[in-house]
Amino acid sequence: MEFEAGARKLNRIERDSLLILLGCTFLAGMFTGTVSASVGLLLGGALVLANFHYLWRFARAAMQQESGKGPLLARISLLFILFLGAVAFSLLVLKVPLIPFFLGTLSLLASILLNSLVFV
Repeated sequence: MEFEAGARKLNRIERDSLLILLGCTFLAGMFTGTVSASVGLLLGGALVLANFHYLWRFARAAMQQESGKGPLLARISLLFILFLGAVAFSLLVLKVPLIPFFLGTLSLLASILLNSLVFV
């Protein structure tokens, strides 16, 4: 029962983060008039949101699994390396603007803060 309540809260955090991200992306496009700021926000937020989603999915699988956590830890390590590679690719190869990218990553933090304040 407690596990399901935690999963619902994490789903709510993901949904709210996506809504915050899309709203900020729209506002950035309106106020800056450039596509690069919107793309930076969207890409930064999407990468962090995907990382959060897969990490809590792996954590849930680890809690439900009785033994054999080695392959799961290997998958988590691989996910982390892929995430770092995606961030490096976005910033170095795609030349996404740095400040909008990192502001996009804050959408998850804002969602966590919002859910901790509203749903106590």
